[in-house]
Amino acid sequence: MAEPIIYVVICTIVSMIFVILGIYQYCAKDPVTINTGETPPKAEDLIDVKLWNQKHGRNFIILGIMLWCTFVAGGYVLSRINVVIAIIIIIVAVIVEFFLG
Repeated sequence: MAEPIIYVVICTIVSMIFVILGIYQYCAKDPVTINTGETPPKAEDLIDVKLWNQKHGRNFIILGIMLWCTFVAGGYVLSRINVVIAIIIIIVAVIVEFFLG
């Protein structure tokens, strides 16, 4: 009984990291970027810094929410089916992601 609770708590913490990062970027005054080591554009290079930050922040907020939904729904589905079928689904998902990514 404790495993599903621990799973949901961990999924919530991971997803909230992205939501909090999105809120921070949404409210930022200086131009932001995805944290990949790249330098953000200069304010004078952008037409509207506020709109730039809001779009970046919105992307992270949506990512966090969808990540949580996927974790919870995926965990529920995978816990209800046979282990072999779950492994096959995961392998197919990885292969599809590899070829589409």
